[in-house]
Amino acid sequence: IADQHPKVVAELRKVYDAWWKDVSPRVKKPVRIAIGHRDDNPTTLTSQDWFMPVGNPPWHPSMINRLSPVTGPWLIDIAKSGRYRMTLRQKPAVAAFAMQGKQVRLRITGGKNDVDQTKKIDRNTTGVTFEVELSKGAARLDTFLTLHNGKTAGAYFADVTFVPISP
Repeated sequence: IADQHPKVVAELRKVYDAWWKDVSPRVKKPVRIAIGHRDDNPTTLTSQDWFMPVGNPPWHPSMINRLSPVTGPWLIDIAKSGRYRMTLRQKPAVAAFAMQGKQVRLRITGGKNDVDQTKKIDRNTTGVTFEVELSKGAARLDTFLTLHNGKTAGAYFADVTFVPISP
């Protein structure tokens, strides 16, 4: 088809080359996901958003279903200082899937942030919720799900909500 439409191909190549020139410098730099921003509150993070220096994060449902013993960090940009509610899950909230494991740990580091909390996973719970105070700025959010066999996986989903102070 390309041979039949050389002008269209040339135009598409021109548009693509301009786009690539614009985005390619950012490809080498990790992207931070904003949390607590007024236009996206709550924010749902998925394992596909993990920053993996090598390889790919679990992205296919079969990888999540078998609880791959891997975890990765979310690189976040905290939009404003304050209280955040974070519910960690193995599957999206809509799946209503009971978490498999003994405990889950939440760790947030970077800037003025130093959070490290662990909670037991209650039977039949679909998510474990933490409430934490965070300072504005760049940070790293790690999760560790301790499985019944002793291995560690990540919480593949995190629902993050900035909680405004009530008057």
